[in-house]
Amino acid sequence: MANGFFNRAVDAELKFMASAALTPGGDGATADGTGVNVLSLSDGDEDINILYHITAAAGTIDADNYITVEMQASADDATYYPVLESRAKVTETGTILVAVNLREIKEAIADADYFRVTATQTGTTATAVTLSAYFAKGV
Repeated sequence: MANGFFNRAVDAELKFMASAALTPGGDGATADGTGVNVLSLSDGDEDINILYHITAAAGTIDADNYITVEMQASADDATYYPVLESRAKVTETGTILVAVNLREIKEAIADADYFRVTATQTGTTATAVTLSAYFAKGV
């Protein structure tokens, strides 16, 4: 990753999850990214972090118009469930760090090996987000 923060802070502990340009399509609509198998993270019970690196946020963002990004998990890459503590409100470009507990995810969603990012639009003027998502340990 070209961003120096990722190179300096968490290079050895970073696990790429997904890159996506998500355009929900209207107030209350959701756009789903593609599921990625991250089996290598599935056996631990340690605290991990999700890094959302927002490279573009289209439209006008304010208190009533914004995009919420969220991680979802699945055992079969077909039925996805939200990882509730992974929600983050996009207010600008940059990096959003969200702490989650992998053990709690696995207890809620047995054999959760697939993850994807979704974006939900609130209001009418914040229309899209482009991001990369990473799992990171020890940040």
